[in-house]
Amino acid sequence: MSYKLQIEIGSAKFNGDGPEEKVEEHFKLFLDALKSPKANGLNGANGHKNGEENGRVVISSNEPIPADELSKVFIYENDMVSLKSKPESENRDADGLIMLLYGYKVLAQKDEVLSLRLKPSAIQSGLSATKPSTVLKDYQQYVRSGGSRRGSTYSLKNPGITKAEELIRAQLNS
Repeated sequence: MSYKLQIEIGSAKFNGDGPEEKVEEHFKLFLDALKSPKANGLNGANGHKNGEENGRVVISSNEPIPADELSKVFIYENDMVSLKSKPESENRDADGLIMLLYGYKVLAQKDEVLSLRLKPSAIQSGLSATKPSTVLKDYQQYVRSGGSRRGSTYSLKNPGITKAEELIRAQLNS
C-alpha cells in the first residue's frame, strides 16, 4: 500500500508517495530544510525539485550536499576521486564524468582536472570513458574544456554543478 503526502508551506511544496516510514522520514528532512537560513527560496521555481521521481520521494535544494552524504557516492584516496557505483541514467558515462568532476571540485578542491587524472578515475569507477573529450562532446553546456591532448583539462560550468548535484541526489535517493 502506498502512502501519499502533499503539503504546501508558503512557496515550498512537498509531494511524497511510497512506504509511510520513508515518506515521513523525507518529510522531516523537508521541514528541517525549511528551517535552515538558506531555505528562503525553496519553491520549485528556481531549479529546485521537491516531489517524487520513479515512485521515490525526492527532496533537493540548492544547498551544498553534506560531506557525509558525498562519502556515500565517492571514494577519495591517494588524491584520486572515484564513484562507488555508476549513475543509473541514459548517458551513464557522461553523467559519471560530470559527477567525478564535481567530486574533484568539492573533495579535492580542484576546479580543473587534467584528462590524465580524469580517465583513471573513470576507469576506477567502472565507466567506459576511454576519452573524456569524446564522452563529453554532447555535454558542452555543462563542461568547460581547455588544452589539447595529454594536457586537456575539464571543469564544470555552473549548469554542470547543478547537473552533478541532481545526479548525486538521485543516486542518494535510490
